[in-house]
Amino acid sequence: MGPYDLVRLVLDLDDSTGAALASDALPASVDLADFDDRLFFLQFDYLSLSAFVRGEVTSLSFVPEPCVGLLLGAAALLLRRSALTRARHGR
Repeated sequence: MGPYDLVRLVLDLDDSTGAALASDALPASVDLADFDDRLFFLQFDYLSLSAFVRGEVTSLSFVPEPCVGLLLGAAALLLRRSALTRARHGR
């Protein structure tokens, strides 16, 4: 978002009954209908200026974390590609 830096990201799922989650373990899925409030909040700062974005969460998807091997392999491919590009251009 231009020169602005994201300084705050808040996901606010309020459950006044305390029954939305069965335990304190990370859930495999979440039903947003179990929560009274489903809000998100972003704050961006640049120098002494701030910009805010606030909205309602209407859907939520869990994305599995990629394995370390996959990340290292992708990094190796990108580094190799970068080295080949520099070699072609004489850098």
